[in-house]
Amino acid sequence: MPRHRLAASLLLSLGTALNLDPVQVTAQLSATKVNYGQPVTLTGTVTYTPQDAADPIALPNGTVSIYNGSTSTHPVALTMTNGSGQFSVVLPATPTATWIVTAGGGIYLDLAKVSLPLDVIQPTAISPFTVRLSQYGVLSVAGCLKVRDDPAGRLPAHPAIVIQYSAGANGPWKSLGNIRAADEFGGCGTSAGDVSFNGTLTARLASAYYRAKFGGTSAFQPSVSSPLLRWKYLSEITSFSVSPRSTHVNSYVTASGRLWYDSKSWRPYAHQQVMILFHYKNKWYYYPRLPRTSSSGRFSGEFQIHVSAHWAAQYDGNTTHFASASALVQVSVTGHGAAARIAPPASAPRMAGPASAPRMARPTATARTAPRARTVRAVLTGRRF
Repeated sequence: MPRHRLAASLLLSLGTALNLDPVQVTAQLSATKVNYGQPVTLTGTVTYTPQDAADPIALPNGTVSIYNGSTSTHPVALTMTNGSGQFSVVLPATPTATWIVTAGGGIYLDLAKVSLPLDVIQPTAISPFTVRLSQYGVLSVAGCLKVRDDPAGRLPAHPAIVIQYSAGANGPWKSLGNIRAADEFGGCGTSAGDVSFNGTLTARLASAYYRAKFGGTSAFQPSVSSPLLRWKYLSEITSFSVSPRSTHVNSYVTASGRLWYDSKSWRPYAHQQVMILFHYKNKWYYYPRLPRTSSSGRFSGEFQIHVSAHWAAQYDGNTTHFASASALVQVSVTGHGAAARIAPPASAPRMAGPASAPRMARPTATARTAPRARTVRAVLTGRRF
């Protein structure tokens, strides 16, 4: 065996038989809980105790290795101790971390190790975020909550998303309601830990900014979406009347009224169709013939009456105007055979306003769902800004 290999072999054998000098590492972090990206400084001291010494002494020029996690095999940082055995290093930002600090090792020194847990609060983001406002004051919201800087990050199950609204883009913000995120992760299609959310709420203002807010947890930072402005003009039906208010069954009555919209001031709303309805045995019925408003916003039409009921007029709104409904008017009939002329709900659906309204081929009046437009005026307390 070559002489240099024999010497090395004897030295290794001798080192394993000898007692290694114990090494001590003391270390601390500048913070134990930080937001992601916030720098953290690791400082400490390395000492060792020689076999013939009673007290530990500083280990100068010793290598200190820092690992992220107990299973890591490659150090993320290396540093050297100074003449006093002290060291300092700024650690890189990571989503989660348990820093393992090692020093010593080799032929004469034992290997010392210390663990330092660090709680890193990960940033989140809400994007995209969408809001649709229907003419009935219903908000349909949808979006995605994600871990911003960690594609592998996984959010907590069912995070609560608060939908907020404000009259101005900068607040003050009020809570409109909560939306629960989806049960499954990865619904946004961007990473496995993202969660999607969607739901419906009732608007409180005719014009408002909306945003989604995640309140955060002990492991995830709060976040808010960009605000979105959604609005429509308010509408209103006034002077609704039915004449005569009392008549014989199967005779004709005249329903009339006036439609307005609010654009800084109330103005007549021309060339719009208005639905005439009545309420009979817990169902709303509407007449298929829809009166159209004149240039002054007035509408009128003759309709055959079959039962005593409350009547109303409803405007179903459009892409720029909210729906509205008039006050109820009681109309009474005398005579027999009234109910026979009212068509029951049919299978062929016809979209008309807030819900699919069944319509038969030649009905006098058709059953439909209760008009949601009646609640719009009471719910929406503001106007376009």
